[in-house]
Amino acid sequence: MTSKAVIRIAPSRRLALPRLGEVARRRELLVFLAWRDISARYRQSVLGVLWAVIQPLAMMAAFTLVFDQVAGIETGDTPYALVALSGLVVWQLFARTLAGVAYVVVGNAGMVTKIYFPRLILPLATSLAALVDFAVAIPVLLAMIVILGGELSWTLVLLPAVGLMATAIALGIGLWLSAINVRFRDVGHAVPFLLQLWLFVTPVAYPLSALPDPWRRLALFNPMTGVVDGFRWSVLRSGDFPWGELAMSAVTGTVFLVTGAIFFQSTQRSFADVV
Repeated sequence: MTSKAVIRIAPSRRLALPRLGEVARRRELLVFLAWRDISARYRQSVLGVLWAVIQPLAMMAAFTLVFDQVAGIETGDTPYALVALSGLVVWQLFARTLAGVAYVVVGNAGMVTKIYFPRLILPLATSLAALVDFAVAIPVLLAMIVILGGELSWTLVLLPAVGLMATAIALGIGLWLSAINVRFRDVGHAVPFLLQLWLFVTPVAYPLSALPDPWRRLALFNPMTGVVDGFRWSVLRSGDFPWGELAMSAVTGTVFLVTGAIFFQSTQRSFADVV
């Protein structure tokens, strides 16, 4: 009598590195899901992708009224509206990426439970969709600079690098939250609240120089401080280049991205059983 081999399939309990080669082989799926996210966001919308620029412009107007006209935030020779808009454009990229990635596994439960594919494709596709909105908002920001009397400079070439840094930080944090959200749906309720608080402790509506010295040093531990400051310098070229702030953001972003990817990869095998 011949014995039959028994193969046991079980989730690994070890930490695992992401299989980027497998993701690259399924890049068509990645592009398809990114396009699906973009089209679903603006489907049956009269203004379409214009919403990607309407939101930061509306926030800029509100911040100008409150922080410039009422609070009198000092921005030197740079119009406050440009200070606010430059911060809002890169913040919107960060916030959309983080919110989308945190909910992406639960939001695609049907795919996760029915077919196999590298789960890392889902957060990557969401990040790509947010980058498209970012690309749409950049020309509007540049036009506002010209309209309000500013000058365009060679430093604009740094915008893609700073934008990718914001995406990396959001993706890294989002990977942690996305994996946790599969088991604890409180994450879905906490993320919007977290982003609201995070917006006001990040120098988006005000320049970093507006903070008193002790608070300014504390703000450097916020990974988005260097990103916003670096993006603003690239657009407006005001003050010195924020080497220290960007270095801290780069280190923090790398830590979040690497640990988030490892945690996501190590827990993804149980997604279909829980989600």
